[in-house]
Parts: sequence; structure tokens; C-alpha cells
Amino acid sequence: SKGMAIKSETYKSLELGAPSKSHASGTPLVLLNLSSNWERSILKNEKLLLTTRKKNDPVTIFHGSKAPNLSVTHYMERILKYSHCSPSCFVIAQIYMDRFFQKKGGYLTSFNAHRLLITSVMVAVKFLDDK
Repeated sequence: SKGMAIKSETYKSLELGAPSKSHASGTPLVLLNLSSNWERSILKNEKLLLTTRKKNDPVTIFHGSKAPNLSVTHYMERILKYSHCSPSCFVIAQIYMDRFFQKKGGYLTSFNAHRLLITSVMVAVKFLDDK
């Protein structure tokens, strides 16, 4: 039915219906697509905050005092490498992050992305991968 159709731009861009593929680096393409979406979202949100001079980006416990030097993509790859979690955990982490911003408001920025990512992935791992 049309009501059940998935309209999420993020979901479509992840190519979740496509066969599982990996990049030459060994990182699954779905994760590279996710991290690319996160990077674009961060740039768009920070530009929006600068151009509109919005001061209503709520500071949460996930905000750092400065942005880390490591890109979100590299951070995601490190989490995948050292946690040995399934790529599905990152998709669930995206859902958790979306829900967080729906409830709390605010924007994904370079000041909160890393902390939100590791926390969301950790919760997803506990839900999906822990036995």
C-alpha cells in the first residue's frame, strides 16, 4: 500500500535492497553511503546555523567543546574495525539518531556527531549483536 511505502531519502540512498557489496577498503558500501549522508548533513546543518544565525541549536550532553579532527567516515570505519559489530548496527544507529533529533530538536553537527554515533552504535550492538 502507499501508506507503507518507504519515503525516506536516507533509506533510498543506502541502497538497502541492493546485494551486499564492499569498497576496496573492505568497508561495506551501505556504511560508506551512511557516512556520506552524515557528512553532507553536518555540512548542510552547520551552513544553515551560520547563515541563519540560529542560536537555538540546543546543547546536549553529546556536544563537545571542539570538533574532533577525525572525519565521521573514518570514525565509523574505526568503530567497525575494532568493535567487530555487524553493519546493521550502523543502520539502526541512524534510526536512533533520527529519533533523538525528533524528540530533542537540534542538528547533527561536527560538535556532536562522533559522540552520537558511538552511543547509537553501542546501543544498536547491545540490541542486535550481543548474545
